Amino acid sequence: MRILLFTWGSMGDVVPFVAFSKKLQSAGFEVVLGAADIFSDFIKSHNIDYIKIGSSINKDKYNELMDKVLSEKNPRKQFKFLLKNALINDLEKQYEDCLDAIKQTDIVICHWMQIAGLMASEKLNKPVITITLNPIGVTNIFGAIEDRDHDLVLDGNKVWRLSVELSDLLWGDEIHAFRKFVNLKSVSSISINQYSQKLNLVAVSPCLVQEHECWPENHHAVGFWSLSDNTDWKPDDKIRDFLLRFKEPLLISFGSMAGNGVEAITVKLINAIKTVGYPVIVQAGWGELGNVELPENVIKVGYISHDWLLPKVKCVIHHGGAGTTAAALRFGVPSIVVWHMFDQPYWGNLIDKGGLGTKPLAIHDLTTENLVERINQVLGSDKYHNACADMAVCLSAENGLDIAMRKVNEFISEL
Repeated sequence: MRILLFTWGSMGDVVPFVAFSKKLQSAGFEVVLGAADIFSDFIKSHNIDYIKIGSSINKDKYNELMDKVLSEKNPRKQFKFLLKNALINDLEKQYEDCLDAIKQTDIVICHWMQIAGLMASEKLNKPVITITLNPIGVTNIFGAIEDRDHDLVLDGNKVWRLSVELSDLLWGDEIHAFRKFVNLKSVSSISINQYSQKLNLVAVSPCLVQEHECWPENHHAVGFWSLSDNTDWKPDDKIRDFLLRFKEPLLISFGSMAGNGVEAITVKLINAIKTVGYPVIVQAGWGELGNVELPENVIKVGYISHDWLLPKVKCVIHHGGAGTTAAALRFGVPSIVVWHMFDQPYWGNLIDKGGLGTKPLAIHDLTTENLVERINQVLGSDKYHNACADMAVCLSAENGLDIAMRKVNEFISEL
């Protein structure tokens, strides 16, 4: 049986799809993964067949997009801008690519934001499963995103109704028009229709987020999906020597967050590090953090195995991406979230609420002083480490990929 997966978004969205693709391969399925061409080498390096979806993206274009997104402080408006420029404007090309790829497949598995793949599946009447990588994809709690300092507990049914109305307001007209353009039947709600009505896998651990009463029965929290690093990976002498000199450093990693304002952010980070006087590993990431003169107790690295590194660090200062959040929790490491966009403040608030890290910071609000305050909170108390150790134990007892695989097999048995 041939299964075609479509993902959308940043590297944090692609990695779980690669992990699930490998799980499907191990179960004997023929697997193909469709994504933007910027991820082709990464996908192929895991021996997964790849199909290009959508227009080409280069680093300059990506940085320009990130600059425009990050110039807006309101996450709702960020999301609307991102939808228009990264999805709506390229929707016809993505739809054509997905439509062509789907013709020879048996089952389609779509990222919940890969609207083109969902519509192409509908057009060709292919069975479809959707994947959500965060609870906002189901409940869309934009009110909680904007309210950084308050409790996230809201009435479930009201949240669901509000989220449907808000999502349709943000992007419904364009999708309704495109559905009409490609002769698909009209639907009452675009936001509800972006999920499989049979099975939506929410790749989040019930240890952290339990299925909410407002979730329809086709949505299932199955656990985080981690992609095991290459067990043959070894650090170079520079990293090894650094860790021999400086035990349990902090790690700064902003993943695929980029843009042209990275140097100013790096200066704030380095000033905070100098103030605290604690050793730090700066992972450059897509934004090339750390391109300034660094103190002796700070080292800049490129790719590094998180499976190898995270057990050796005291705390992770990161952007609040779902993947980095899950990795830190899996290894029992407290987080300081400096969020940039979209769902990241949600993860930051969730970390704070669970005592798994400090109160999150918006990148627009980042100063040397408020980062120093948060670093000292983590270094000065065992409560964060104790809470993270308990969470790591809970996560170690589950296997999200196995649970997801069982759900897929149940889905297939009912076809």
